[in-house]
Amino acid sequence: MARSQNDTISERRLRPIYDWLDNGNNKKALQEAEKVLKKQPNFQCCRALKGLALLRLGKEDEALKILDGILTECPVDEGALNAMTLSYRELKMPEKICTLYENATKHEPENEEFLSHLFMSYVRLGNLKKQQTTAMSLYKVKMKNPYYFWSVMSIVLQAVEGDEKLGQAVTLPLAQKMVEKMEKEGKMEQEQETIIYLLILELRNNWKGALDLLNGPLGKKLENSASYHLICLNKRIELEGKLENWSEVARLSRNMLLQQPDSWDIINNYIQAVIKLQEADSTNGGEAKEEGPYSMKLNKVDRSVEEAESLMTCLSAGFPGLRGPFLAKLEICYRTLEGRSSLLQDLIMEYIDLFGGKPVCFSDIKKYLKVIPVEERNNFILRLRSRYPDTTSVPSNTAQIYREICLSGIERFLGQHLNLSTERVDSMVSGLCDRYVASQPLVQHIVTTELRPSDGYLILAGQLLWERWIATKEKRFFLQACSMLQIGLIGSPSNWQLMLLLVRFLGRAGAGQLCDSVCGPLDIKNMMLDTLSWVLTRPLAATGYVDKLHRIYCQMTRFYLHSPKETTEHIIQAYKHGNLSQICDMSKLKRRLQTTYLVPNVYTEKILIDLNFLAKSLDEMIEDAEFANLKPIDWKSLADNRDFRTIQSFEPEETSVPDEMIATNFQLEQAFVRVRRATLSALVTCLKLGGHTEPSGGGDKGAREQALKDLKESEEALSTWLDKSKSLLGEEKVLDMPQAPYRSEMNSLVDGEHLAGVLHCVKLVQTIMLTATQEKPGVSGADFEPLLKVLDNLKAATATTTSPDWTVVCDLLESNKHAVESFSFFTIFTFSILSLLRTGKGMKKGKKAVLGAKFSHLEPAYKDLTANIQDLGAALHQQLQAIYKTL
Repeated sequence: MARSQNDTISERRLRPIYDWLDNGNNKKALQEAEKVLKKQPNFQCCRALKGLALLRLGKEDEALKILDGILTECPVDEGALNAMTLSYRELKMPEKICTLYENATKHEPENEEFLSHLFMSYVRLGNLKKQQTTAMSLYKVKMKNPYYFWSVMSIVLQAVEGDEKLGQAVTLPLAQKMVEKMEKEGKMEQEQETIIYLLILELRNNWKGALDLLNGPLGKKLENSASYHLICLNKRIELEGKLENWSEVARLSRNMLLQQPDSWDIINNYIQAVIKLQEADSTNGGEAKEEGPYSMKLNKVDRSVEEAESLMTCLSAGFPGLRGPFLAKLEICYRTLEGRSSLLQDLIMEYIDLFGGKPVCFSDIKKYLKVIPVEERNNFILRLRSRYPDTTSVPSNTAQIYREICLSGIERFLGQHLNLSTERVDSMVSGLCDRYVASQPLVQHIVTTELRPSDGYLILAGQLLWERWIATKEKRFFLQACSMLQIGLIGSPSNWQLMLLLVRFLGRAGAGQLCDSVCGPLDIKNMMLDTLSWVLTRPLAATGYVDKLHRIYCQMTRFYLHSPKETTEHIIQAYKHGNLSQICDMSKLKRRLQTTYLVPNVYTEKILIDLNFLAKSLDEMIEDAEFANLKPIDWKSLADNRDFRTIQSFEPEETSVPDEMIATNFQLEQAFVRVRRATLSALVTCLKLGGHTEPSGGGDKGAREQALKDLKESEEALSTWLDKSKSLLGEEKVLDMPQAPYRSEMNSLVDGEHLAGVLHCVKLVQTIMLTATQEKPGVSGADFEPLLKVLDNLKAATATTTSPDWTVVCDLLESNKHAVESFSFFTIFTFSILSLLRTGKGMKKGKKAVLGAKFSHLEPAYKDLTANIQDLGAALHQQLQAIYKTL
């Protein structure tokens, strides 16, 4: 009774503090907490709330001191634990939340709530092994199925995210035994538990076991659930296919198609099974075919292509508005193409007749157009045009607009637009633009947030003009394309295809600021930053719009920083609500965002912009260097999440973007990130060195040794990747099309000797440091010569880089941008060199630094270096003025 009375008094004293914190008045909350603590100095919950108030007032050090003090006392008070958890979350210290609840569970090992909080804290850290043991501890305390399957799910994630061999040999068998134990004891209660069992069997490639599970009592119970009925049917077909039971696949797929004739996955399974059965029958002598009309009864097994075609004919007659059965006939012909090319062409014609008025028609038949023999393509197009003449009449409805665009796209895809004369391109573009204008009355009613059917005319015209602009270098094609696309965006401001195509035009011509303006309505954010940001960031970087680029990099950095945390919170909610099957998908998404190569790329480029362009003084540069977080990167795990399929393409196979090109480009992008990371590491080391070095090599010995180690690692990385990049650039294939990746920036870095200059600087700084500490005999003016030679070459290059050709403006500006960056790099390295050579650390204003006696003979070489750097800066300024004057 006394304890209950004390709790009531404590709660009454804490209530005002909670109210002030909830209202955001942290100062008042702090004052109330201090009042209570005068009477009860050891009141843990009040101290924790005081720490939270201090934290929200910006006094992090004071707050952390209080919180860590309470942490050592191993609190078990619920209020104190909640307040400390909130504080550590705001401090971004999830590991201390784990420690907090580890201590609490040691004092109260059977407290379900403490163990549950401990499990969730391990989820935030991604500590799967401790998740497993904590979940089992929870199950022992409270025999609840969810806790048991939390442990099972933690084991499954260890197998998915860890070593594959270990997962197959140890982790997954353990998870399977745990679930089998629950099954034998009859404790499987929820559908999600059966789904996890099925997932484990699939991960082990135990297709027979998975099928037996679906056909058993648990599977039947799952199938009877409305939420999982279709999932079970599809999974059964998939498993039968894995076991190559083609008769059963054909039967089950056919039964589903009779009810859902537009299911493309089921259609593919059905066609594959029928073809396999026909091949088996032809090998074994075959079975007698049924005579008479095709039967639509259930559970029939079709064993020939003719029967499959008959089924699709019946389905298309019964469901005339669905594309699935018609596409299935195309797919059947495509998979059994030998000697059936004319039939395929007839089926394509039929499909265009029925669905040519839909926007998806071209993408549906693109796969089948590829296999039309080259020698038959002209005849096929003539047949198409005889059925749908290319007249000057105005379309009367949107279906006709879509059909015209589809037919023009087919002509382009089959190579009819290759090697066209300028006059022919002018005529075609004029015709497409006329059609666009004439069709406007038909699309005026469409709201601006939807795509207009007539926009396809402009996309086709834009692709024609791109080719002609690149081929002839004539500015009029560029101006015509940009004007036309901009007009299209006025009427259809939500059309991302027009935006992306216009950005590629503007970016190629070096109009970085306009690229940013065009992409504004596109509102690239969240996952789009990971897949589509490549379209915009490259022209901004190449043209030197560092302020806008820095804004995007800040946005991307925030996304990559917060998305794993947000994903983790979704995983926690999935555990709490029992949606265990979603956890694997969310973990996969989390890994995808953590392993994208853009994470190190964006952070590195952001810091380089801070150092080179945004810092207004040397002190700011040194401060940026101090806060640069250059943690080690697992380069082998990095992946490419860029999407090159978003930009619509009607290009023939000869000019399409092959996967090999994307893979080579990604290798070069990785090389670019690595050399930029090594460059940044060297710059940060030199700035820290210059900011803290005592005269003539004094200062902290440990710091000097660490600096030498870091510089050596940077030198090795630069040297290694400079050589590898030269080899990769020899393999690079550049496709000059809007949907293709940009030419790698490594071309500019390697050809312009920018990397070589940074490498010589790093070597020179190391040599001077070793000489200052008497670890190397000495440094001479000859050590400056390689760097001076690079500077001379860079100055010479500035005199030959102007051109009136707008197709190369972006490359010129990019080379200039890298040269300006190199100028900045050389300046930073020179500052570091001076700090090592001079005799006085803090020089008074107007007073020259004096070189130490050990380095006095280097004064002429150092003066030559600074003079050459100044000359390079002046030459770069003149070059940029010349470029803009030429344009």
